[in-house]
Amino acid sequence: MKLIPGTLLFLTLDVLALSGCSQFKSMDTQLPAQKSVAVAAQITLPQQARTQTQTEAHNWWVQFNDQTLNALMQDAWARNNSLQIASSALESARALWQGAKRDRLPHTELTASQTRSKLPENQMAAGSPEINTQVQAQFDSQWEIDLFGRLRNQATYAHAQAQWAAADLAAVRSTISAEVAAVYVQLRSAQLQLRIAQENREKQRQTFALTQTYAQVGHSDSLDVARAEAQYQLTQANEQQFIGQINTHINRLAVLTGTPMVELKQKLTAYENLPNVPAQFDLGDTAGLIASRPDIVKAQQKARAALANYNIQVADLYPSIQLTGGLGFVASDWNSLGNSGTDTFYFGPRLRWAAFDLGRVQARIHAADAQSHGALLQLDEALLVALEEIDNAMVDFGQEEQRRNGLQKAVNASALAAKAAREKFALGVGDLSTVLDVERSHLAISAQYAQSEAQLLLNLIRVYKSLGAGSPTNNNVVAQVR
Repeated sequence: MKLIPGTLLFLTLDVLALSGCSQFKSMDTQLPAQKSVAVAAQITLPQQARTQTQTEAHNWWVQFNDQTLNALMQDAWARNNSLQIASSALESARALWQGAKRDRLPHTELTASQTRSKLPENQMAAGSPEINTQVQAQFDSQWEIDLFGRLRNQATYAHAQAQWAAADLAAVRSTISAEVAAVYVQLRSAQLQLRIAQENREKQRQTFALTQTYAQVGHSDSLDVARAEAQYQLTQANEQQFIGQINTHINRLAVLTGTPMVELKQKLTAYENLPNVPAQFDLGDTAGLIASRPDIVKAQQKARAALANYNIQVADLYPSIQLTGGLGFVASDWNSLGNSGTDTFYFGPRLRWAAFDLGRVQARIHAADAQSHGALLQLDEALLVALEEIDNAMVDFGQEEQRRNGLQKAVNASALAAKAAREKFALGVGDLSTVLDVERSHLAISAQYAQSEAQLLLNLIRVYKSLGAGSPTNNNVVAQVR
């Protein structure tokens, strides 16, 4: 059918009128407000926690006041391979989003070509050359009129992908921050337990030596000597497990920070105290931190992308209109290009519409609708998981703090009991069995206290990680993709 002027416009208007009866409607890709405030209202904060709008909670480890940990964290952010991989993925997603935004603008390109052709002799006009040469230089342009939001939603989809790539980077950064801090605490805990074992081993060595002396003068027997030696040797043997743990933790930190193991062993093998649990620690704006948790941000952006994809599929119900045009020159050789009579141009609209294939379009719409529904449910699930993790971390921290306080009292009491038992035994008014029992008890309680000190720090790290702290989701990274 030959279209007369204005036919394309009338056809488009008819299609628009018919499409208004469609059961499929575009959906708003702006998701409703997060439930973070409601989630934050349900959690119980530790007594030491402070919440503020302006906070350094994203750099929460500085509150431990440990310069070695601070340096390790900076090394991890600068050289960790997982962070570099996630950063590369974000750069790729950002580039694709920039390209999708430009799809809404006219696309123009310059082409130049030269062709040589030969027609069959039976088709050649009399007197025409056997070989024909044609050169061409031309600007070509096309622009899709985004009447139904297909290109706009494609840009929204690409933007959501960039946002969830940013959330992936934030998740890696949060995980790396928490792991570096946790492994560092475990390292110092192993060193502390090694020191406790060494101190107790020295006291047990003294008891063993005293028992040998008593045996020589008849105040003790071979059984007492053997029992004292057995406890001394056991404590000494158990020190090896802590030495192995120290080596393992340093090697793990080397991987996390991208530092040679030999170099890190030189820095970290020497004993240092565990970082102190702050008397007060700043959790920041808990509602804001929950909203910026990387998994929640990613789930939100996936839902936004799914809604945008639905709108893209709905747009295929309607025609796509493009304006195309070109301006250039065609001649038989390059020297003649641009001379009078070599200019050429074209311009016209182009309509594309799956008018006879709408069944497939509707099937894709139904699939996209189901995907968007699932993505919204995943967002709700992410919020529920966040509440679970935060509440567990908060409660575990509080319970471990009470346990640590009780163990501290037990350590003090057992130390006094061990000292008194050794003094009585040295004076010859006490028995060896009591000394061995109280020393063994003191060693066990001291080890439990050291473990509780470390576990309290680890639980505090879990609190920050559960809140999404340590990730730049709501500042630098997301700002880069807006």
